[in-house]
Amino acid sequence: MRLRIAVAILVCVVAVPAMSASDPLSGLDFLIGNWHSNSPGAKGSDVFQRELDGHILQRRSQSASTGNAATSMQALLTVYATGAGDALAAIYFDNEGHVIRYNHVTVKPETGVEFSSDTAGPLPAFRLAYSVKGPGLLHVKFETAAPGQKDYRLIAEADEAATH
Repeated sequence: MRLRIAVAILVCVVAVPAMSASDPLSGLDFLIGNWHSNSPGAKGSDVFQRELDGHILQRRSQSASTGNAATSMQALLTVYATGAGDALAAIYFDNEGHVIRYNHVTVKPETGVEFSSDTAGPLPAFRLAYSVKGPGLLHVKFETAAPGQKDYRLIAEADEAATH
């Protein structure tokens, strides 16, 4: 009998979702919506939306270069709470097989966010930043650093306008 009661209590405790006093992703709500860039040499779009009952923020991206070697890129970025307070992390995948683990996410609520991978180790480091330039306008910057280095070089940057 005691075993049944203990199991019933355990099932009830496991079945009740954890309630959080805060939403660690709320500082990123300024990103939610459809964004479009038309930079020299490339065009692209990002769609940010909450998924899984609001527990993750997901970005789906498409871009195409318009130069001699026209290329198309599709990417997925998923931002999630790590479970350690309000800490966030993100993971990136694209159609070329790249995977980037952004273990460091710095949020400036409603004005910007910076995603950084680890700089130590044998792999290059990456940094992705979004900042608000004005109503309905974002600036995006993507950089990399050689393995073990802390100096970043620019890969791409663009302004994106809201289309929502």
